[in-house]
Amino acid sequence: MEDAQIIYDSIYGHDVLDSTSTTDTTYPKFSLKKVIGVPWDLVNGEGVDPKVKENFKESIKKLEALGFKIKDISIKNIDIALATYILLCPPKPPLISLVLMGSDTACIKMEKIYLKIIN
Repeated sequence: MEDAQIIYDSIYGHDVLDSTSTTDTTYPKFSLKKVIGVPWDLVNGEGVDPKVKENFKESIKKLEALGFKIKDISIKNIDIALATYILLCPPKPPLISLVLMGSDTACIKMEKIYLKIIN
Protein backbone atom coordinates (compact mmCIF):
# COMPACT_ATOMS: atom_id res chain seq x y z
CA MET A 1 0.00 0.00 0.00
CA GLU A 2 2.87 2.37 0.73
CA ASP A 3 4.22 1.83 -2.79
CA ALA A 4 0.90 2.84 -4.30
CA GLN A 5 0.81 5.98 -2.12
CA ILE A 6 4.34 6.94 -3.22
CA ILE A 7 3.39 6.59 -6.90
CA TYR A 8 0.13 8.46 -6.42
CA ASP A 9 1.85 11.34 -4.60
CA SER A 10 4.42 11.63 -7.38
CA ILE A 11 1.85 11.92 -10.21
CA TYR A 12 -0.91 13.78 -8.35
CA GLY A 13 -1.68 17.39 -9.23
CA HIS A 14 -0.82 19.82 -11.99
CA ASP A 15 2.28 19.21 -14.12
CA VAL A 16 3.57 22.36 -15.84
CA LEU A 17 5.34 20.20 -18.42
CA ASP A 18 2.14 18.35 -19.38
CA SER A 19 -0.30 20.30 -21.55
CA THR A 20 -3.11 17.89 -20.70
CA SER A 21 -2.70 18.38 -16.97
CA THR A 22 -5.38 20.44 -15.23
CA THR A 23 -5.65 22.42 -12.03
CA ASP A 24 -8.57 22.85 -9.68
CA THR A 25 -9.37 26.16 -11.43
CA THR A 26 -9.32 24.78 -14.99
CA TYR A 27 -13.05 24.08 -15.01
CA PRO A 28 -15.75 26.02 -13.20
CA LYS A 29 -17.34 24.39 -10.19
CA PHE A 30 -21.05 23.75 -10.35
CA SER A 31 -23.52 22.04 -8.13
CA LEU A 32 -25.77 19.31 -9.39
CA LYS A 33 -29.50 19.64 -9.03
CA LYS A 34 -30.74 16.78 -6.98
CA VAL A 35 -33.91 15.79 -8.81
CA ILE A 36 -35.25 12.27 -9.15
CA GLY A 37 -38.11 11.47 -11.51
CA VAL A 38 -40.60 8.95 -10.18
CA PRO A 39 -43.35 7.42 -12.34
CA TRP A 40 -45.98 7.37 -9.59
CA ASP A 41 -48.63 6.01 -11.96
CA LEU A 42 -46.53 2.83 -12.27
CA VAL A 43 -45.61 2.68 -8.60
CA ASN A 44 -49.26 2.98 -7.58
CA GLY A 45 -50.51 0.79 -10.44
CA GLU A 46 -51.97 -2.65 -10.20
CA GLY A 47 -49.72 -5.62 -9.64
CA VAL A 48 -47.26 -3.87 -7.31
CA ASP A 49 -46.98 -5.70 -4.00
CA PRO A 50 -48.10 -3.42 -1.13
CA LYS A 51 -44.88 -4.16 0.79
CA VAL A 52 -42.77 -3.15 -2.22
CA LYS A 53 -44.85 0.00 -2.64
CA GLU A 54 -44.44 0.94 1.03
CA ASN A 55 -40.69 0.25 0.94
CA PHE A 56 -40.38 2.40 -2.18
CA LYS A 57 -42.26 5.28 -0.57
CA GLU A 58 -40.06 5.07 2.53
CA SER A 59 -36.98 5.23 0.30
CA ILE A 60 -38.37 8.33 -1.42
CA LYS A 61 -38.88 9.98 1.99
CA LYS A 62 -35.24 9.25 2.87
CA LEU A 63 -34.08 10.77 -0.43
CA GLU A 64 -36.18 13.88 0.24
CA ALA A 65 -34.58 14.16 3.68
CA LEU A 66 -31.18 14.12 1.96
CA GLY A 67 -32.20 17.12 -0.15
CA PHE A 68 -33.44 15.46 -3.32
CA LYS A 69 -36.48 16.90 -5.08
CA ILE A 70 -38.94 14.27 -6.24
CA LYS A 71 -40.62 15.02 -9.55
CA ASP A 72 -43.64 13.12 -10.85
CA ILE A 73 -42.98 11.83 -14.36
CA SER A 74 -44.83 9.66 -16.83
CA ILE A 75 -43.30 7.13 -19.15
CA LYS A 76 -45.06 7.34 -22.47
CA ASN A 77 -45.81 4.08 -24.29
CA ILE A 78 -44.88 1.95 -21.29
CA ASP A 79 -47.69 -0.39 -22.33
CA ILE A 80 -45.75 -1.43 -25.44
CA ALA A 81 -42.24 -1.31 -23.93
CA LEU A 82 -41.82 -5.07 -23.43
CA ALA A 83 -43.13 -5.97 -26.87
CA THR A 84 -40.92 -3.34 -28.46
CA TYR A 85 -37.90 -4.62 -26.56
CA ILE A 86 -38.59 -8.20 -27.65
CA LEU A 87 -38.91 -7.10 -31.29
CA LEU A 88 -35.76 -4.97 -31.27
CA CYS A 89 -33.61 -7.20 -29.06
CA PRO A 90 -34.76 -10.79 -29.50
CA PRO A 91 -34.38 -12.58 -26.18
CA LYS A 92 -32.39 -15.72 -25.62
CA PRO A 93 -34.44 -18.94 -25.65
CA PRO A 94 -34.80 -19.25 -21.83
CA LEU A 95 -36.19 -15.71 -21.55
CA ILE A 96 -38.67 -16.11 -24.40
CA SER A 97 -39.77 -19.37 -22.75
CA LEU A 98 -40.58 -17.44 -19.58
CA VAL A 99 -42.61 -14.93 -21.58
CA LEU A 100 -44.44 -17.64 -23.47
CA MET A 101 -45.18 -19.65 -20.32
CA GLY A 102 -47.12 -16.71 -18.88
CA SER A 103 -50.83 -16.73 -18.23
CA ASP A 104 -53.33 -16.75 -21.09
CA THR A 105 -54.18 -13.13 -20.25
CA ALA A 106 -50.52 -12.12 -20.56
CA CYS A 107 -50.21 -13.91 -23.90
CA ILE A 108 -53.36 -12.26 -25.25
CA LYS A 109 -52.11 -8.86 -24.13
CA MET A 110 -48.71 -9.50 -25.76
CA GLU A 111 -50.45 -10.45 -29.00
CA LYS A 112 -52.52 -7.25 -28.93
CA ILE A 113 -49.41 -5.16 -28.27
CA TYR A 114 -47.52 -6.91 -31.07
CA LEU A 115 -50.37 -6.31 -33.51
CA LYS A 116 -50.53 -2.67 -32.42
CA ILE A 117 -46.82 -2.27 -33.22
CA ILE A 118 -46.86 -3.92 -36.66
CA ASN A 119 -50.04 -2.19 -37.86
